[in-house]
Amino acid sequence: MTLRPEFELLDYKCTKLRLGQDLSQDLLKEIRTHIELCEHIAQTDEERSVVGRTIFWWKKRSTNFGLSMPIENFVPTEGGGRKLLPAPPKKYELSANDRRFLRSLCITADEPSKGGNNGV
Repeated sequence: MTLRPEFELLDYKCTKLRLGQDLSQDLLKEIRTHIELCEHIAQTDEERSVVGRTIFWWKKRSTNFGLSMPIENFVPTEGGGRKLLPAPPKKYELSANDRRFLRSLCITADEPSKGGNNGV
């Protein structure tokens, strides 16, 4: 199956990234824009594969230029778009499942133990 022209160009840029040829911060910014465009218009698995490979190599090479791509927060949907992942729990925030697990271990955080050693 042949790729559409946008994805052929992205595949070419992916090869350039993989080989590390003639990379500059401007080129990496241009590739990032191209990735985001192709990510929104990808229809087939082959096109999504090209986008995924390019994202991998872009992240690998962009660290040398101090660039980042906030793609980690998104997952692809069936229509080719992206949706935001749920935010991770804040530090020290206990969910209902965490509380049930702790109760099953018979641990209470608010009360000192009866032996006086407070769990030490």
